[in-house]
Amino acid sequence: MTTPYQPPSFANVSFNPLGVDTIEQHFSQNPLFKRQAKALAFAYFITGSHNDGSHKFENKHHPVYRTFRSGYTQENQKDYSRTRREYMWFVLDALTAWDRITGGATVMVHTNGTRRPGAPNVLTESSIDAYAPPHLIDELPNSAYAFARIVQEFAQGIALDTTERWDKLSNKKSWSTDGPAPDPITPSPALLPRSLSTHFLFHGRPWGTLEPLIEQYVLTRSAVVQWSVYAPPPKLPMPSIPPQPSNASTPTFSLPVPPGLNPVRSLLSAPPSSARALSPTPVLPAHPPAGARGDVAVIASDQEDSHYSQSSGGLNDEEQLLLILGELDDERHANKFLKQTVEEHKQNLDAYHTEIVDQRREIREQRRLIVEYLQEIDNLKATNSHLTSRTSSFPDVVIVTNNIVIQSWLR
Repeated sequence: MTTPYQPPSFANVSFNPLGVDTIEQHFSQNPLFKRQAKALAFAYFITGSHNDGSHKFENKHHPVYRTFRSGYTQENQKDYSRTRREYMWFVLDALTAWDRITGGATVMVHTNGTRRPGAPNVLTESSIDAYAPPHLIDELPNSAYAFARIVQEFAQGIALDTTERWDKLSNKKSWSTDGPAPDPITPSPALLPRSLSTHFLFHGRPWGTLEPLIEQYVLTRSAVVQWSVYAPPPKLPMPSIPPQPSNASTPTFSLPVPPGLNPVRSLLSAPPSSARALSPTPVLPAHPPAGARGDVAVIASDQEDSHYSQSSGGLNDEEQLLLILGELDDERHANKFLKQTVEEHKQNLDAYHTEIVDQRREIREQRRLIVEYLQEIDNLKATNSHLTSRTSSFPDVVIVTNNIVIQSWLR
């Protein structure tokens, strides 16, 4: 005989993996709530948090931070990672539904305040989970630029300080100082990371590198047919400039190189000195922001004209080789970032696979229960049929009590 289910005492559960699993198990007893049980468990713990008055905790973590980690050990570390990931999915579901019922738009950015063990607190180590409606990014041309700027501003103005605060309050420095520091993360060559949902995983970019990247997209928008913010900006062909007389006056000036660009390629992509000589007063771009790389001197002289072939008006062999090397370097960085993205997607697929296995196990359990219920129903039908056949053969019974005649027909 099956032991009847005893509901848990909700007063004794806390907002941690064990408490969430306990509440989820309770709601899962009803087959109608099986799919929504996890969301109901999260909603049970967080309802009313936004206006509960418990928001000012200077120089210390909120008590829920400790509550969520109560009982944490290395053995059950996967349970905590799983619950945090499932809670993020719960939040993303709520934001997605919010945009759908209002027809509006939402952008959410979040950082855990942590980074890889042994890594420095720099922008490229800031891992940022973000939400945005993909259909608006596709429909509104400027929304991708705004989304990327919001994430980068968040990384520069909040994520770095949040990570430093986490180190201080958790009495840890980069989680661990044991072993060598990990390899630096290569910034994405694309404006936005690819995503099949409303969840986008970003890493911060070095200071001063986002706006030059956006400018490359803007310049190529009308010149290239195949164009996507989820891929590196396409490269326009270098225009061929005809040779000019070498006796023209050639001023000397310096051009600041945008941060993050290859200085060699910046020099090669500039027009020849004879072409620059046509403009007696060159307009210099603004200086790069604090922390960016310095200027690279470009000296225009008659000697520089000799590097260009008078017959073809193009680049000489040495400069073409440098240009090719620069492009190969860009491709190497792009491949490295693509490899990192594949690893992240692989981890997400592993998590999805684990969830699918759990759901299949639950489906098998539900099927087993359904079979048991059907067997019980068949037994009850057989019992009912047996009783009906017996009572139908009983004669009419007449009972005489205190001169009152009671006649009963048992059917």
